[in-house]
Amino acid sequence: MTPDFITKMVQKIMKIFQINKYQILIFCGFLIVSFIFYARVLLKKLPRELNADLPFNVKIVFSYLFLLVLILFFANIYKYLINNNYYKPKTVMLTNSLRFQITKIFEFWSNSLYAVHFYLIEKFPKILLLFRNLGNFIYKKIPYKQLNILNILFIIIPKIVVLISFMIDVFNYNVLNYFYKTSILLLIPLIFNYLRFAIEESYLKSIREFNEVVIIKNKETQEHILAETYTLHYCKNPEFDFSKYTYSFTTEFKKKYENEHNIDYAATLEDFMIDFNVCVQIVKYMIVGLQIQHSLYGSRYYIVLYLFYILSWFYVLILIF
Repeated sequence: MTPDFITKMVQKIMKIFQINKYQILIFCGFLIVSFIFYARVLLKKLPRELNADLPFNVKIVFSYLFLLVLILFFANIYKYLINNNYYKPKTVMLTNSLRFQITKIFEFWSNSLYAVHFYLIEKFPKILLLFRNLGNFIYKKIPYKQLNILNILFIIIPKIVVLISFMIDVFNYNVLNYFYKTSILLLIPLIFNYLRFAIEESYLKSIREFNEVVIIKNKETQEHILAETYTLHYCKNPEFDFSKYTYSFTTEFKKKYENEHNIDYAATLEDFMIDFNVCVQIVKYMIVGLQIQHSLYGSRYYIVLYLFYILSWFYVLILIF
């Protein structure tokens, strides 16, 4: 692989995603500063030797971490048993209460993700175009059947590497060394999941804006359907029938261009529908990718993962107490 080839590839990627050199320098600089801060500040401050001489507050933190992975382990077992009909809770009130609390936690997580996403869009509007170009690029280059490869590379492998490093540190050396160095890999699943969310949300934004231009109606019921609802129906139904719906411009759109006599409304509507269907298909592509991710490493994957973490953290507690 020659330097000229690498240069051409970088230039091609910059052209596809409309990235300039200044943005690349900012991104690289941020990564370098973050890595230096992590390597020279955080790593030196974190406890390494696992023995009884550790400060009491560190022992408390480690105890809480053990308790956390224990809760996550049993929560995933509970989820797995219910989802596979191995267990039906007898106390409906308790089950509903647990589900309510879990739903609240996920709502907090989702709202936090939304807050970060919309903050980035507000401060850097051009990043929305980057998400759209990235989504279009992935949609065209990676077929549905190969989406599990992305999940393995960016979700499963980083987490397994961190777990293996942690177990080697704890059981072989009784120190925390490789675990600290590899834990930065956990940013990969976080960034990957955010990018998938951002791509889906950027296209959903275009779909919502579509309501201001075109009206979608069910032919049988003549019910007006919002573009987002139409998209969800398409995503859930593999045999979606487009012919069951009619498409026309909104009154507001027609009034806006009523003085333009050279507009071919039929051709314009067709162009709008082509763009709209591309957005719908990419949203479905992202949703299918998430479904493949859950089927690939659902509760069973996390049960095994947290089981090894429980064993490791339990051994850590034995060493420090």
